[in-house]
Amino acid sequence: MLKKIFSILLLSSLLSSCGEEILTQNTLSESFGAPDLETFQYNTCAAMRFVKPPVDILFVVDNSGSTLQDSFQQIKDQIAATVSTISNEFDYHVYIAPLKPIDGDNINGYPLIVSDTNSLTQSLAHYPGLIELGSISSQTLFGDPAGNNDEHGLKRVHDVIDANRSNGIFRQNAHTVAVMISNGDDNEVVEDNDGFGTTVNESVFTDRKQSFLTLANDTLNSESFRFISLVPHTNCNSWKMGHYYKRMSQEIYDSFDYSDDNTLKNSRDLCSGNYSSLFSVVNSSIHHELVGHKYDHWKISSASETDINASEITVTKVSPNGTETNVPTGSVNGFEYLGHKTNINTRYEPDSG
Repeated sequence: MLKKIFSILLLSSLLSSCGEEILTQNTLSESFGAPDLETFQYNTCAAMRFVKPPVDILFVVDNSGSTLQDSFQQIKDQIAATVSTISNEFDYHVYIAPLKPIDGDNINGYPLIVSDTNSLTQSLAHYPGLIELGSISSQTLFGDPAGNNDEHGLKRVHDVIDANRSNGIFRQNAHTVAVMISNGDDNEVVEDNDGFGTTVNESVFTDRKQSFLTLANDTLNSESFRFISLVPHTNCNSWKMGHYYKRMSQEIYDSFDYSDDNTLKNSRDLCSGNYSSLFSVVNSSIHHELVGHKYDHWKISSASETDINASEITVTKVSPNGTETNVPTGSVNGFEYLGHKTNINTRYEPDSG
């Protein structure tokens, strides 16, 4: 390389493959007197960047009258503590909504925690529930008890996610995780029969499952989609078994052919009193990404423009097996010499720079 720095010269190339580009000036004018300007080499595969995968998590938390019981009150702090176990290697959005709508149901204004506010698509004023991770507590997670007996939890999960897409809380191409926390079951699916039994409405369950699949595959194009249920797996503490929440976890798990939690299939037992592993399956199943930088311009020299003879520039592409191929000059499948340029981006992916 030159011992003296001059203006930057750039080469624009339409090469699409990733390999080692070697740009050589075959001959030099004797009047130039810079024998060390012989080869400028740049490895376009060398630059890599760790990208935090986007992970959008919804908590829908039971706020029925039964949650006032001492047995449920005692676990609120434990559940709140699980939020902090979300991996800090994720670009995460965490949204927390009550199971039963309260105060007119400000469906866009419930608590929101994000790892980076720059990931939000609107000004921060559009997110009235935005709080710091350190502010999470049982009071934050659990809303005031609601007075009715309707627990349409599956529909609630879908509606909250769908209502918070346009504001960027739930993003396209992200890992989407819904966490249902309830000490009961969905009574839109399991209808009480005048106190003499229950009637299971399978068509409602099927419709709710299909709405999740459509949301994941078509609306959000989710990288992955999970319905995690933290519900009683048996009748305990006067709580009712969350059979259909648990079943939804399992069927969504099977629909996406996951294999990382085959025993429990994304459902955890609220009766167990142990919630420390609530997010372990999420943290371990979402894979981190290394993204290679991609360039459409290369610097070829620090020499002045008058010292470069464009006709003497050659470009050689070296494939991974060592085969060398000369790249022709041309605007379609070759390279072009642009001459002296300043303030121009050379990288176009994963961002400009």
